[in-house]
Amino acid sequence: MRKLFAALFLALGLVSAHGQAISVSPAGGTPGGSSLTVQYNNAGTFGGMSGTSWDDTNRSLTITGATVTTNSPILTLTQAWNAAAAFSGVVINISSVGAATTGSYPLDVKVGGSQILGVRKDGALIAVGTIAGPGFSANTDTAAYRIGVAGDVVISRFGGASFRLGNVEAASPVAQTLGVQGSSGTDAAAAATFTIKGPMATGTALPGDVLIQTGTAVGSGTTASTATTALTIKGGTQTVIAAAQLVPGSGTKAQMDALTGVEGGLFNVTDQLTVCPVKGAGFTGGGNKTCLAHFEEGAWVAP
Repeated sequence: MRKLFAALFLALGLVSAHGQAISVSPAGGTPGGSSLTVQYNNAGTFGGMSGTSWDDTNRSLTITGATVTTNSPILTLTQAWNAAAAFSGVVINISSVGAATTGSYPLDVKVGGSQILGVRKDGALIAVGTIAGPGFSANTDTAAYRIGVAGDVVISRFGGASFRLGNVEAASPVAQTLGVQGSSGTDAAAAATFTIKGPMATGTALPGDVLIQTGTAVGSGTTASTATTALTIKGGTQTVIAAAQLVPGSGTKAQMDALTGVEGGLFNVTDQLTVCPVKGAGFTGGGNKTCLAHFEEGAWVAP
């Protein structure tokens, strides 16, 4: 009987002490949409969000956007940061990753079902196209890395375990220069040393050689040149082996005198006065004759 009266009160309403009707309706309501869809306020009633599905077992939310013809992001997040603190906009925290395989991605971006960008569990950034930023771009298709506003400084893969300055071979190649930091300013400090280190070894094993190679023409048309070793610096002995004649440096007597000579060094003096001096004699300069000089016992003399 009590349940019957309660149902009647809910259905017909109550009359207040002032004669006003008080409308009473059951709590809750009928969910909108199909099962598992996320609910939203649809003009005062429950609405089911199309394209959504909640997996309560795995606590996983799926949102499928519609086919659109104008810009309509499937998810838009906005926030204002207004304090002297470190903030994070979006946080993805994956725990217990030890058992996961290398191909696990906390962030996996796909187009047409194929991955175009991913952040792997080990922190590696995987991209199919070009990664670009101010003064830098990297194209993973050709392993070319462009640096600078114009993108004209290029580091690319030359082959197995090899890299080169510049892009792949082209009809009009762009010259590349490898340099190091120097000093600047009036009477600046001396520049630092630039070291090229050859491969090391352990124990009695010989360290590796350092090779300098140049191209050798092999034909005409589109036949590519072959790389030929022009200079070898032997590891362990530091012996320098030249594949062809070593041509000494050349310049005026003043330029020669400014050099830090090494015993046994050679130099072509291009401004000897009249004739080349006799063996062991010095040079005068002031002319236009070229003579060979030899550095011995701390001085440049005729050999």
